[in-house]
Amino acid sequence: DTMSRVNKSNQYYNNRKNDLKENKAKRTPICIVVDMSRSMFTRDFSYRGDERQRIERFNDGIKVFLDEVKADKRIEDSAEIAIVGYGYQASWISMFEPIYNIDEIVLAATGEAGNMGAGVLKGVEILKKEKEFLRENRIKYNQPWLVIFSDGKATGGKEVEPKVVRET
Repeated sequence: DTMSRVNKSNQYYNNRKNDLKENKAKRTPICIVVDMSRSMFTRDFSYRGDERQRIERFNDGIKVFLDEVKADKRIEDSAEIAIVGYGYQASWISMFEPIYNIDEIVLAATGEAGNMGAGVLKGVEILKKEKEFLRENRIKYNQPWLVIFSDGKATGGKEVEPKVVRET
């Protein structure tokens, strides 16, 4: 399984190198870290009175975020999105993709305990790797963004907070 992930990662970066040959535009890496823990199954009422699961509201919020970034003339052509989801563990759900190729992102809750620290660390790791990749390929980039969607009910990860602060 680890070897499969390494091969996919290598294939992804080889494909990206080909894309960079065609498009040398400055990039804005954006990693969205999404809480997919069991608390996302919770149904809440909105101010409009509709009852929906939190993960459904996150999906709506991510769509609004993507639409707002696409509408921003300063970064619409440079924004590239990666998604990290976390429950007990964090995983890279989608690799960097130009925002104009993304219509919608629909995520589902995992039912695991929420380890926000693992999600944040994975997001920081991915952004660091992306910055390194862009530097190696002589592509300019804006300061990367780390965007977190969470209900704040994390059950783990507080021990990584100092590490994230030191590394960013």
